[in-house]
Amino acid sequence: MHWLDDFKVDVSRYVEHSGKPLKAVLQQPGLWALLQYRVAHAYGHHSVARPALAAWRLATEMTAGISIGSHARIEPGCYIGHYGGIIINDGAVIGRGAVLSQGVTIGAHREGVPRIGRDVYIGPHAVVVGDITIGDGAMIGANAVVSHDVPPRARVRPAPVVVTTPADE
Repeated sequence: MHWLDDFKVDVSRYVEHSGKPLKAVLQQPGLWALLQYRVAHAYGHHSVARPALAAWRLATEMTAGISIGSHARIEPGCYIGHYGGIIINDGAVIGRGAVLSQGVTIGAHREGVPRIGRDVYIGPHAVVVGDITIGDGAMIGANAVVSHDVPPRARVRPAPVVVTTPADE
């Protein structure tokens, strides 16, 4: 597929939530970041385009708080529902129909980058790192740190909160 065809699929995911394509493109920072990524992924190998793409990426990161490495592979239909603090490292692979919440980190330089299946939901402030695979349809809960493979349709929840009072200590 051509990058524009992929972006049209991305837009269609947002239309489900915001109603009209133009409204989605103008109001959704997740779409701004996906557009910047799709263009950079398609044309980043052209040395003439690199400076402009780098400036566009920086502007997107500053306005949307979303950083997507141009060497990541994101299949069409990704939905970034909120903006801010989202990092997708180079080399990460994200399947069709993934949903990313605010504060999500995917991949880290030292720990490696994951392969995320189709229709995966990643909750707010979740961290997915390492050379791992997240199966299709999995759900990663808010604040979870995932560094091991997750089977398809599995649910990952962070450790439960333990509340203690001074009398308990």
